[in-house]
Amino acid sequence: MQKIMKKFFVGIIFCTLLIISAFGSALLPHSFTSNFSSGQPASVVLGQSNFTSANRGTTPTDSDLSNPNGLAIDPHGNVWIVDNGNNRVLEFSKGAGFTNGEVASVVIGQPNFTSSTNERTQTGLDSPWGIAFDSSGDLWVSDFFNNRVLEFVPGTSPCAAGQFCNGMPASVVIGQKNFTVNSLQVGQSTLPSPTGITFDSHGDLWVAEQNVNRIVEFVPGSFGCPTDQFCTSMNASLVIGQSNFTTDTSAVPPKASSLDWPEGLAFDSSGDLWVSDSVNNRVLEYIPGTSGCPTNQFCDGMSASTVIGQDGFITSTNTYPPNNLTLSNPFDVSFDSSGNLWIADQNNHRVLEYIPGTSGCPSEQFCSGMGASLVIGQSGFTTDFPQTTASGLYDPFGIAFDQAGNLWVSDYDNFRVLEFIGSATTTTLTSQTSSTSSATTSSTSSSLNTSNSTSSSTSSASISSSTSTSLSSSSSPTGSTSSSTTTAITASTSSISSISSYSSTSSSTLSSSTTTPVTSSSRSASSSTISSSSSITSSSSSNNIGTSASESTSTSNSQTSSSGSPLYLFFAIIGVVVVVVVLGSVLALSRNRSGGRRPV
Repeated sequence: MQKIMKKFFVGIIFCTLLIISAFGSALLPHSFTSNFSSGQPASVVLGQSNFTSANRGTTPTDSDLSNPNGLAIDPHGNVWIVDNGNNRVLEFSKGAGFTNGEVASVVIGQPNFTSSTNERTQTGLDSPWGIAFDSSGDLWVSDFFNNRVLEFVPGTSPCAAGQFCNGMPASVVIGQKNFTVNSLQVGQSTLPSPTGITFDSHGDLWVAEQNVNRIVEFVPGSFGCPTDQFCTSMNASLVIGQSNFTTDTSAVPPKASSLDWPEGLAFDSSGDLWVSDSVNNRVLEYIPGTSGCPTNQFCDGMSASTVIGQDGFITSTNTYPPNNLTLSNPFDVSFDSSGNLWIADQNNHRVLEYIPGTSGCPSEQFCSGMGASLVIGQSGFTTDFPQTTASGLYDPFGIAFDQAGNLWVSDYDNFRVLEFIGSATTTTLTSQTSSTSSATTSSTSSSLNTSNSTSSSTSSASISSSTSTSLSSSSSPTGSTSSSTTTAITASTSSISSISSYSSTSSSTLSSSTTTPVTSSSRSASSSTISSSSSITSSSSSNNIGTSASESTSTSNSQTSSSGSPLYLFFAIIGVVVVVVVLGSVLALSRNRSGGRRPV
């Protein structure tokens, strides 16, 4: 009997652990971390000898910068800076590491480091703006006042094989018929006022055009170009922000399908396009396959699916003082290796980080109206002072991440570029800013609202074993109430006890003169279909996301959000019950058989 009972309990322990393992990913919170902290100082400055100077020399040198904007990191870790005021692009070699005020190693757009003439030639530039590298390592530059984009191929004469060199010529021009003309016509093959440029995962070139309020895509090998190649004066294949290639309007008030001075561009890991719509004080997400587009494709004049910086798609408010929900003339967008979104919020003199799944967004997703989790350039979310210090910014324009995860920011009116070192340390964000999360989900529908009220949601879960491993998650705003969810499971070699409780606080009261719509986008993990949904509601229901206008700043380096449903816990408990019943039956059967035997 003792042997049977021992096998019985061992079986229960084993099956329970299997069930916990199977459903653990759903029951435990997903963690999203940031390797930076709010208000942290920069570690390296380029363009200045120290962090408190903002000199703009009358004659350029190999270490000076004049209104830098675009940034890019090449595959070798070298930093490339668009030196807008000097009509040139500079390369700063990584070498053994970067140092304050170091000299550039290569200049493009000028024959040497001491000239700054604006020219419309194959080797000249006039107010360059954006910069990007394609998958082959070629350098692309948007030449703003020459209304064109240029490709520079390493190894082009007179450069050494595989190398860029001073004053080198461009190999391809897009937006003009040749290297010496400057057409301002709005059309399919022209590029009036190009700003941000980037490449998607297919190698297509995307260009933002500021003054004509549109984004265009160029596909290599199309319109008579050699296979898989771009060629001079080629046509664009697609336009966003306009219904066709010959219009340049900006809607007032704005719409989900309109743009007003787009600047920065970036693609996330899912292939969605993000655009900084500067005059509308917002950043937009475009999801392929939505807005009536073919499956997994973008299409002309499509609408955005998500808006950040505004309550909805029809507002362009410039809020003062700022907070973690607002933007003022955002210039650039970028993603770090963790998938967090970063925005250069120019007029607020700061850079903001947005973590998916926080601020009331669905798990691992961004959503409309969400708040930033971290600020660099300011001590908190409600200040907007320009500063010339190691921790201050004055009109940040470009942002980029190097291979080590460090953040680079072009500090336009401080005439410098700063490097912020990412830390590997991860701590829990215990005090979040003016966004709190509380959502009720259903298998058939969900409702998301944002308003100026107080709400709270706190969750925690921990697993402890002989190795004492634990996971925890908590978040609540200042001045709000919270409830907690705790699940603890303790295991030893001879017995297992499980104590589980699940509770969720879905704060329901919203009070405000205005209602903030929230749009959430979701993707199916089991198919290639990408879908998005948005809802704007103004009812006082229990399925709400509350947003408080109060702020509390944290110096912590990470935030944890949780996802999961009581349904998973229900199935886990049912599984345990089934195992107990089955093993109990086996035990009873064994006892009956044992009792029926007669001694020989």
